[in-house]
Formats: sequence, C-alpha cells, structure tokens
Amino acid sequence: MRGRNRMSGALTGSRTNGAHGLQDPDGTKGSTGWIQIKPGGKPFPNGQEVGILRWRFQTSDEAALPITVNCWPNEIPGGFEVNVEYELQDSVLELENLVMSIPLPSSAKPPLIGNCDGEYELSPRKTQLDWRIPIVNSDNSSGSLEFTLKTERGAQAEQFFPLKLNFGSNKSYCGIQIIEATVSNQDTPINFSYESNFHTEKYEIS
Repeated sequence: MRGRNRMSGALTGSRTNGAHGLQDPDGTKGSTGWIQIKPGGKPFPNGQEVGILRWRFQTSDEAALPITVNCWPNEIPGGFEVNVEYELQDSVLELENLVMSIPLPSSAKPPLIGNCDGEYELSPRKTQLDWRIPIVNSDNSSGSLEFTLKTERGAQAEQFFPLKLNFGSNKSYCGIQIIEATVSNQDTPINFSYESNFHTEKYEIS
C-alpha cells in the first residue's frame, strides 16, 4: 500500500488454527479485522516497507505442515534401496522450486535411479542427492523418488538423514488476505495492491 500515510486495512481470517498475530506497537486491530494507526501513532512512511503485523504458530500436529515427507532406506545385499515420498497437506497452497537434499553415506557408489517424479542432481562430492520438483500444488500434490546404491559394510540407514527441504510460495501460509484499504477515519476505499509469499528458513526431516 503506497501513497497514503494514514490508512486502515481489512484482513480476512486465518485458515490455520492456533496462529497468533503480533502487531507493531503503533497499530491497532479491532474485532472487525481492521488494522490501523493508533491515535497519535506514527503514520506509515510513504514509499517504504514497514512491518505492521507478524504472526507465530507452534504445533506438534503434522497435519499443519505444508508438506510431509517419508523416507525408507531398506538394507539390501551390498547396499540400500531407498524410497522417498512427499505429499502436499493443504491443497490451497502452491509450493515452488522444491529442493529435497538427501545425504548419502560417504562410502556409497553413485546411486542408480529407478523412478523420479521431477529431476535429480548428484553433488560434486557425491555425498548428497538433490531431488527437484518445480511446483507442488493440487494438480501435483504427491510424488516419489526411488534409488539404489552400493555401500561399504557398516553403512547405516541413519546416514540418509536428515533430509533438508527448501521451497517458496506466492500464497499466504495462514490464508491471510488484505481485502480493503481506506484512509483513516474515512469510509472511502482506496486503490491498493499486495503480494503474499513465504519461504523456508529451516525444514528438516529426521
């Protein structure tokens, strides 16, 4: 929202139960879902980005994760057979540029790929397999990767963990949307635009 330094914004509700908003000290939010400057508070600066609402969400419920991953390293004579699967948890979300990094035992030979939804790349030192999926959405909500590799004696299934995921999205994780903006103390709507996105900072499967 630009060009006005005193305004109010109306938000839709979150679709994620348990998410709590943390607002800028100069902002107020009523039960109607409007965020606006407190009386006497500093106005929004023109042409500058400023944080006015943060949120936090803590849960042990795996159903709240944007994507779940299962990895099964099965020991076979001379090595391992590994099956990895992902599944999108919320069909409303759309994850982009998903990269799943799978560590490999240092003694392993290059893996033999059996099935791969997407693309894969072996790291230069051959100690990590990167599985890449351009987009994960309701039309491509699940996928799998299967490979086998030979290892020296003593290799353990635990050496295939943790899996590290990186991805982004142009949609709000909590489903929050700005639906209207007005000049403070006026009922006349003003033109506005907004962008939604989130990305992973640390997402590991142990």
